[in-house]
Amino acid sequence: MTAALIALAVVLIGFWKTFILPSFLGTFTAPPIVYIHGALLFLWTLFLLSQAILIRRKNLKLHRRIGWAGPGLAIAVAVSTIATGVYVLRRDVAAGGGHIAGSSFLGTLLTPIIFTALVTAGMVYRKRPEIHKRLMLLAMISVSWAAFGRFRHYFPPFEQSLLVFQGIVPLSMILVLMLWEKLTKGRIHAVYYFVGLPLLVESLAEIYFFDSSGWQTVSAWIAGYFL
Repeated sequence: MTAALIALAVVLIGFWKTFILPSFLGTFTAPPIVYIHGALLFLWTLFLLSQAILIRRKNLKLHRRIGWAGPGLAIAVAVSTIATGVYVLRRDVAAGGGHIAGSSFLGTLLTPIIFTALVTAGMVYRKRPEIHKRLMLLAMISVSWAAFGRFRHYFPPFEQSLLVFQGIVPLSMILVLMLWEKLTKGRIHAVYYFVGLPLLVESLAEIYFFDSSGWQTVSAWIAGYFL
């Protein structure tokens, strides 16, 4: 439950200055899909928290009943992520963003693919709670980069702020979870070795290859279908 509470705090704090508060004040405007995506991501975070609370209270029957809403909500989050990415791609291209706009879109597109795969795996292992809960937590981490990235607005600007807050900080959460398990349980669960570490490697590869010539070629080809 602690991890779910942290995830909720990350979403609220991350988007507070750039989306939540400006929306209430009427100083932020965007197409409906942006608001829908924000609402769905917030609902997904609340969904994880409510499921964790039900487990803590040993209400397995209600946990399982509510859990069937998970796949549909996850798909909605994934689709809205792609749709929002398409909007940002077109906006940035129109503003003269060039190949960076396409490269960013490819990164955005990979997020819902990984998220959906992790949630699907979590549902497959729903009868094995030790595996299930860790897969669902990793799924949350996989979509948290945008919220973490906006933490940079709370600090003085520096050259690599986006890399730090949108890359290093969310990735470190996987290592923190592994360390926490080692300290509290004496061992690290296999899910973190076989899923968490590959997720970490994939994310580092995205950072390393971002906007390289090969990345630009693939991103331009994919982005061309949406422009």
